[in-house]
Amino acid sequence: MIAARLLYEELNHADDILRDADQDVDFRIFTLTTRPPDSNIVIFGVKRKGVNSIKKYNELNDSIYNAFAIQSERGEREYSYSQPFFLSKTTFKERYYSKRCLREFLERCEFYPTDAYVDEGLRVLRATVMNPYIYAYRSRKKEPLDLVREFLREIHHVAKDLKI
Repeated sequence: MIAARLLYEELNHADDILRDADQDVDFRIFTLTTRPPDSNIVIFGVKRKGVNSIKKYNELNDSIYNAFAIQSERGEREYSYSQPFFLSKTTFKERYYSKRCLREFLERCEFYPTDAYVDEGLRVLRATVMNPYIYAYRSRKKEPLDLVREFLREIHHVAKDLKI
């Protein structure tokens, strides 16, 4: 849980972290809730700055998911389990999760009007933190590696290359 809370905090400060690393960031990361997780699962979405379309938001998150998903079952990667990070995703549908239930998230993302949620649903990404040693550890080269910051850099590389 402590590692998931660290990831949650870093996702909420991704703008500053990436900017400090001289990364030009045209997206924001929004955690589903404003409270830290009480499990090892962190739910979030990635949204382009200035784009308030739920449809475009969903397309971006689908593409990010595809970059972090296990692809070996489809024969696309020979050794998919050697990739450093994995994500899963889910779609909230109005039928099960009312706009009122997600109001705070929709407002933080500045999705106006929120009527598109009824038609489109809302895609979110899920990171299940399995490594309790998520703090900096020594790589094979004996250099410290911060897994959370590396994860943010990976999201940045994927998101900046997408034309959505």
